[in-house]
Amino acid sequence: MKRQHHRHILFHFLGAGLVCGSILACQPYGEVVVTPPGRSIEAPPVEKAPGKIDAIPRYGGTVLTAQAMPSERSSAYLWAKHMNTLVSCETFLRKYSDGPDAAFIRQQIRTTFAPPDAEWQDAWQLYSKLEIIDGAICDPDEGLILLGRAGAGRMPPFLYDDLVTALKCCLTHDKIGVTMTRVFKARYKQADDPREVPYDAYETSVEFFSRKLWNTHLAFLLFEGDRMLKSLGAGYDIFHREPVKASVPGFATIVEMASREVAEEEYDEPSGKYGRIWIELTTVNINTTDNRNVAMFSDVKLEVRAESKHEPPNKFAKHIRENYDAYAAEFPIFGEVERAARIVAIARWLADTYPDVSTKLVNQAYEQVAVQVPQVIDARYDRTHKTPHGESGLIGGVVFPPINRYRTAPDEKVSDTELAKVPQEVINSRPGSAKLAWEVSLGKGETGKYIAWDVSKAKEAALHIHNHGSRLASR
Repeated sequence: MKRQHHRHILFHFLGAGLVCGSILACQPYGEVVVTPPGRSIEAPPVEKAPGKIDAIPRYGGTVLTAQAMPSERSSAYLWAKHMNTLVSCETFLRKYSDGPDAAFIRQQIRTTFAPPDAEWQDAWQLYSKLEIIDGAICDPDEGLILLGRAGAGRMPPFLYDDLVTALKCCLTHDKIGVTMTRVFKARYKQADDPREVPYDAYETSVEFFSRKLWNTHLAFLLFEGDRMLKSLGAGYDIFHREPVKASVPGFATIVEMASREVAEEEYDEPSGKYGRIWIELTTVNINTTDNRNVAMFSDVKLEVRAESKHEPPNKFAKHIRENYDAYAAEFPIFGEVERAARIVAIARWLADTYPDVSTKLVNQAYEQVAVQVPQVIDARYDRTHKTPHGESGLIGGVVFPPINRYRTAPDEKVSDTELAKVPQEVINSRPGSAKLAWEVSLGKGETGKYIAWDVSKAKEAALHIHNHGSRLASR
């Protein structure tokens, strides 16, 4: 006789409000909660909370709530256009990456963050289009020159800040990554936080492996990559407050897989289906020369990995791992994570091989954009899926371990150009010393076209941006 199934799957996943700057939004563009810098949010005691922690101060500035960006495309476009902050514009592009409104928002970022110097405005318009980072050269006269391609044009613009942050970490051999693994009962609940469904209030800590990552754009990018991974696993985006699905053939949420798995099970007590799932940089192969003045990627691989005694988290991770490019095409944040991984690998090569150049780049860098990352975010046990028999949960993060592997291969070709000849070809193709970013052909056709950017001239950019969240003048 079959025993009665008597429990619901409660799927734990991570969500977050976005952290922005210092401008209050008007009501049509979403409610905004402001926390003064350096202040802690008062919370009730949590003595009974599993994984008890002391109250953690949330970084100050403007915190956009989960209702911040409207879900409907035209409303979301108006919200991003009028908010005009880096995070609001990137949030729109990560959900709606195609079409004329996406092109406008990309250009709005390029206009808003344009350096005052005319030459650097021209360079920014070009190098911000980098989506595929192919490598770099280090010239004794010019310093670091980054090489890449424009790609499909679906990602938010590339920011110089990510390279500077990576260099700061690599010069001191700091680990680079984010983890969200400590789950505890919510310390407070906002009175004006209506929930559409019953839920158990939990929170999780956001922890970075290096203090140098905090409040940087690179940190926020890693944070968003992990948040999107968990949202796909749950089938629900806690930020946008709506279901999330992928059109990649064979996609299924962990909740759906768990529901099918237990449909025929029999047991006396409910069983948990927990797991850890994360994005990890697993392969970085670099072709170089005898003096390592060139570093061109031959293979870079990210993997979505899982550790669980249960099949659903493992199957979910395997499917995304085997179809990562397809997911990145649908969800640009995964492409951004790969671009960031390549930037970190370049930073490690430069810090190890040319530490003086790395130090100079960091010391002369213009003021970085401050993207404030929350220290504690919602972790939600969702009862909306109506799936029976058990409890399910996920933890994890994004990690870029130091795994650069070098192969001395001066005769290896970049498109049609031998690796050893790449530096001279790049420098010779520069249309004048005042040109800070330019196009170079290393082969025939579109695949042979690259963007070269003289990073070592960054001091002259002199961006005067103190906080990316301040409303910035339209040009």
